[in-house]
Amino acid sequence: TKYAEKNHGLLVIVDSLAACIRNLGIDEISPEVAEPISSLMEALSPYEATLIIIHHSSKAHIGQSPSIASRGSTALPALASQTISMERVVLPDPGVPRDERRVLKTDGRGGRSIELVIEQLGGSTKWKCHGNAEVVQLQRRLNEIEAKLEPRQVEVLAVVRENWSSSQTGTTVKEISQNVELGHEGERKARASLEQLTRKGLIESRVETTDTLSRKVYKPKKTH
Repeated sequence: TKYAEKNHGLLVIVDSLAACIRNLGIDEISPEVAEPISSLMEALSPYEATLIIIHHSSKAHIGQSPSIASRGSTALPALASQTISMERVVLPDPGVPRDERRVLKTDGRGGRSIELVIEQLGGSTKWKCHGNAEVVQLQRRLNEIEAKLEPRQVEVLAVVRENWSSSQTGTTVKEISQNVELGHEGERKARASLEQLTRKGLIESRVETTDTLSRKVYKPKKTH
């Protein structure tokens, strides 16, 4: 506290909580774990210091809010104005390259909750933000779906994307039948492929209506 008194606005980091309380004989699951932290906060408060506590998460609560994911007693996150957690974008599956990105989540009294996907650049201290976690994870799922498409579906999706990219216009069943080799019953197969891609979440449809015409068109689905 003497150092904090001489340096107002100090940033105090406890790394980690478990290591710092080990010699105090306090168990993490006990509500008493909050007592030394509360005392430290009280001692620092006159000097406008910010206290950051690094604490491990519970494996049993991966994917939940930061406050719930905190390991041990709930008395600890209850003290915090803001709880921040980091976890992998997805848990690695056998045979799938590990995703090095992290989901950064916050909750608490210190502002609205956020959920972002971030990535450390190489071994540096710099981080890159990939955007909202929900959007990034949705795009990842769509990429996985797209990787499993049949050749005909791949061709149809390419036409839909090209039309939208070049002129911001939707694609009709007739245009697909004219631009993709579908053989006999081309329009039926085109319609089937478009509906399959719609159900997979890769494209979306809408009905365009004029004074003389009503038609269904397809365009790439937005992920943000």
